[in-house]
Amino acid sequence: MAAVYAHPIEFIFGNVAGVGLGPMLTNCHPYTAYAWFSLALLATCKNHSGYKCLGAQQHDAHHEFFNYNFGNDFLDDFFGTKLPKDKEH
Repeated sequence: MAAVYAHPIEFIFGNVAGVGLGPMLTNCHPYTAYAWFSLALLATCKNHSGYKCLGAQQHDAHHEFFNYNFGNDFLDDFFGTKLPKDKEH
């Protein structure tokens, strides 16, 4: 439950719109949308699980250093938001 906890405005614009706009704009098949929503929810739970084997270590750093590791390695590299090696534990 805590994995999707956010301020209502952040939840609507960041979580719901971020995941829901793709299926809405493409008018995809409902089963495709269900699969998309399921994968998004599983990824959120995986990243907030705290388990190193599920890759949560990188996202944990996001919660420790709020300006780093937003979740996508490629985009973090592109925008310079990947956690520097000197700050890793």
